Amino acid sequence: MTFQTATKSTIYGLYDLDVIDQKIIAILQKDGRESFAKMSDEIGIPASTIRDRTNHMIMRGVIKVVAVLNPKLKEHHIEATVGISVAEGDARSLADKLTAMDEVTRLVVCAGSFDLLLELTCKDNDHLLDVLSRLQNMPHVRRAETFMHFSMPKGALAVEF
Repeated sequence: MTFQTATKSTIYGLYDLDVIDQKIIAILQKDGRESFAKMSDEIGIPASTIRDRTNHMIMRGVIKVVAVLNPKLKEHHIEATVGISVAEGDARSLADKLTAMDEVTRLVVCAGSFDLLLELTCKDNDHLLDVLSRLQNMPHVRRAETFMHFSMPKGALAVEF
């Protein structure tokens, strides 16, 4: 593929990324440590171009290369998503309180059936039940619905320390 044949595309309406940028991102999503030389072979452009484009996207804040935990390697864990409807008040203020919980690995303030979506990682079912009880008894939580994770064919568990 050449730069002349690359077409412009908008990902999520935020960034104009051409096909080459999209391919670089797709490779890094599979392996954030992939070498520029190997990406060069796969995409068909010089490694220096891959390096420059990757560094440019990182500097602009378009992408962030991070380490993620492989949930398949953890011996004992339970993962679940919890949708929370807020009874009154600001969902963001409740979100601020929930981010302090160690079990919350991801939190999204959203619109739709739920005001907040939480991803939880717990040691076992008893631990999950304890966390769910704490969530349901928090002020301003009208309703909490739990979705158990059985497998994760796409995506990874990102944890910030």
